[in-house]
Amino acid sequence: MGNLSYRHRGQSRPRPPFSKMMAGHLKPRNDIFLFLGKNGWQKANGLIKTERVLVLPDGGSPEDYSWDIVKNFPVLLYDTSGAEPQTIRLLAYLLLKAGAEIVRLISADYVMTAIFGHDGGGGHAKQ
Repeated sequence: MGNLSYRHRGQSRPRPPFSKMMAGHLKPRNDIFLFLGKNGWQKANGLIKTERVLVLPDGGSPEDYSWDIVKNFPVLLYDTSGAEPQTIRLLAYLLLKAGAEIVRLISADYVMTAIFGHDGGGGHAKQ
């Protein structure tokens, strides 16, 4: 290893090769939080100032809305009250069809699951 592994105490480790060039291309990518269920509005209002937030109103159908705003973003579905599985499946299908990068679910009992994702070929969604 020689001199490459030698560092003075307190000196930080070097970054890997090419990181200086890559640093200018990195941008943070936050999920779009999409709340559904009885407490969806309340949860969304709590995050609206700091996060990207959408709501599927309780009792509303995912088909009532255009979801093109999610194109090229990861989406985190946050079920606040135990939504019907068919509603979650339809919503995830429509989000992927609109171009979402990936759709993940946090269930009402706080279990996170990646339920749908791109197939690597442009996000063809399957219902």
